[in-house]
Amino acid sequence: MKLRLLVRVCPVLLILTLIFAGGCASKQTQAPGQGGQETQKSQDVIKLKYACTYQETEEGAMIGYKFCDYVEEKSGGRVKFERYPGGVLGGPPEVLRLVSSGSVDVVSFPHVAFKDEIPLSAIPEWSPGSPEKAVEYFNKIFLEIPETSALLEQEAKEHNIKYLNFVSGGSNAFVSKKEVNSLADFKGKKLGAGAAQEAFAKLGVTVVNVTPPDIYEDFSRGIIDITHMGFGPTVQLKWYEVAKCWVFDGTYTAGNPITVNLDTWNKLPSDIQQIFIEGAKAASDYSIELTKSTKEQNIQTLKNAGAVVKELSPEDAKQWFQNIFEYGKNDMLERATKAGKADQAKTVLKYVDDLLGISQ
Repeated sequence: MKLRLLVRVCPVLLILTLIFAGGCASKQTQAPGQGGQETQKSQDVIKLKYACTYQETEEGAMIGYKFCDYVEEKSGGRVKFERYPGGVLGGPPEVLRLVSSGSVDVVSFPHVAFKDEIPLSAIPEWSPGSPEKAVEYFNKIFLEIPETSALLEQEAKEHNIKYLNFVSGGSNAFVSKKEVNSLADFKGKKLGAGAAQEAFAKLGVTVVNVTPPDIYEDFSRGIIDITHMGFGPTVQLKWYEVAKCWVFDGTYTAGNPITVNLDTWNKLPSDIQQIFIEGAKAASDYSIELTKSTKEQNIQTLKNAGAVVKELSPEDAKQWFQNIFEYGKNDMLERATKAGKADQAKTVLKYVDDLLGISQ
C-alpha cells in the first residue's frame, strides 16, 4: 500500500519540481540585469523638442537639423530630438512664446521678429566683409564681450531662454527690373521696402511699402522698379522672371541663434550642455559653408535665366552701409528707450561701433 502510494506521488512531485525549477531558470535568464538595464537606459534618454519655421528643404531647417544630428551623435543617443519644421507648432510670431514657455526645448530663433520684446538684441543686423565676419560680429556682441553679453543674457533670462550660437544669413542684394550700375542710377525710381525705409529714402528713391510675397506681382505691374532683400529668397521666389539685374551691396547678415529654453538648459547634465555648445558651433560653421555654396548656385541660376549679376563699387557700398547702419542704431535705441533700456542699449551700441569700425 505504501509502495503503491509512493509510486503515485513521486511523478507528481517530479512534475512540480520541474515546473518550479523551470520557472526559476526562466527568471534567471532575464534577471542578470538585462531587462532592468534596458529600462534604465530608456529612462536615461533625454527627449527634447526642436522647432523652426523653415521647411525641411530650406537652409534654416538644414542648419537646425545639423545641430540636432550633432547632439544626438556626440551624446551617444542620450539625447533624442523630436523635430517640428515648417512652423507646424507656430509661425514666426509664436516662436518666442513656444521656447519661453517650454512648449519646445530648442528653436532656431528669428530674433529680428521680436525687436520690441527683446530690444537689446535688435542690434544693426548688417556687417560688411563676409559671412564669417557677420557671424563673428553677432557672437562677440551676444556671447563673448563681457559688458554686452551680460546685458543680453539678462534680457534673454527675462524670457526664459539662452542663446548658444548665431548662424549665417548670407549676402544681401538690390534687385532691379532693369539694369543699373550704381546708386546714382536708383535716383527717382520706385523702391519697394517693408523696413528701413529711412535708409532707402537717402538714396533719392521713392519708397513704396511692400511685403516680400507681393514683390513678384509689384515688379510685374510696375508698382516698383527696385527692391532689396537677402539674396537667397530672391532667387527661390523666382524674381528673375520679372527682374533682370542683381547688385550685391557688400553686406552680410547673421541671426537665427540656436536658442534653448532656460529651464531645459539648467536640467541638462554638464557634459550634455558642452555638447550643445559644440553642436551650435558646428551648426554655425555649417551655415557659413552652406550660404557660400548656395550663393554660387543661385548666381548660376540667375545667369541661366538671363539676369545680370553685379556688385556695388567700394564707394557705393560704403555709402549704403553708412545709411543702413545708422538706421539700425537709431531703430534699436528708439525701441530700447520705449522699454526703459536706453542706457543698456548705448553700452551695446558702443561695442557695435567698435566692431564695425563706425565712429559715433
